[in-house]
Amino acid sequence: MIWMITEALVACGAYLVGAIPTGYLVAKLAGIADIRNYGSGNIGGTNVARVLGIQFFFLIVFIDAIKAFCYLRYAQRIYSHDKYLCAIALLLLLGNIFPIFLGFRGGKGVATSVGIVAALMPELWGYVFGVWLTILAITRTVGIASVIGALSMPAIACYQYGITHAYGQLAIVIAGSLVLTHRENIARFVTTLFA
Repeated sequence: MIWMITEALVACGAYLVGAIPTGYLVAKLAGIADIRNYGSGNIGGTNVARVLGIQFFFLIVFIDAIKAFCYLRYAQRIYSHDKYLCAIALLLLLGNIFPIFLGFRGGKGVATSVGIVAALMPELWGYVFGVWLTILAITRTVGIASVIGALSMPAIACYQYGITHAYGQLAIVIAGSLVLTHRENIARFVTTLFA
């Protein structure tokens, strides 16, 4: 019974930690009452950087990534089962994208995904970051670089762990969620290409 309560608390904690709206809070501390009224209306680092400067992009990405990373490291001290850790990871991501504190309108999940990969699949991080950096240099679009970086992750994870492994499946779900949260960026990019 106590073990079930602990699992429930850790799961709820994962969602709530993911749901802490870093970009919204950082922008508020910097003097912007509600960052959702500016730019793309998103609370992520890219939109905050458009309004307040590039240094805020790195700050927000770091905080969102480190809170996911630290929470998963904490969960790893309690649990060793890969499937449960993957469930915790998805709750962190869900919290970031649909935060209860902002009416379920949150970020796009990129920085949280970075923290998840760094905690659970650290050997993948360098490869995915390399893809992201290369695409960013070519397109100069963070959203497109994030999508292509995310799409590279399942291929690498499935090669590394196998498609039936929990981490391979987690990588597929993360990639799918990032494609969905960046669908407007993708549509704009495709329209620009064929314009």
